[in-house]
Amino acid sequence: MLKLFSNHRLKAGRIIVNGDVMIKDKKHLSIFEREYIRMEKTNYFDSLRFFEDMWNEGVYLGVLPSSDPLDGIEVDLRIARILNHV
Repeated sequence: MLKLFSNHRLKAGRIIVNGDVMIKDKKHLSIFEREYIRMEKTNYFDSLRFFEDMWNEGVYLGVLPSSDPLDGIEVDLRIARILNHV
């Protein structure tokens, strides 16, 4: 991944740590995200693995699973009604 964005390493607004680039400037982050999304090819199984990793991190941090799964459902229903013109 880094070789695709090697031109970003020389620009201001980033910190390079152990060969990884940490972008601190919003403009550079936006450019990086657009290029990454454009060039990254994912499939169902990659997406599933990513979801599972994110879920496990949420469990590790103690924010998942929610103690009340219906918490905030009223807001979700209201937004759905507005979007669906119901």
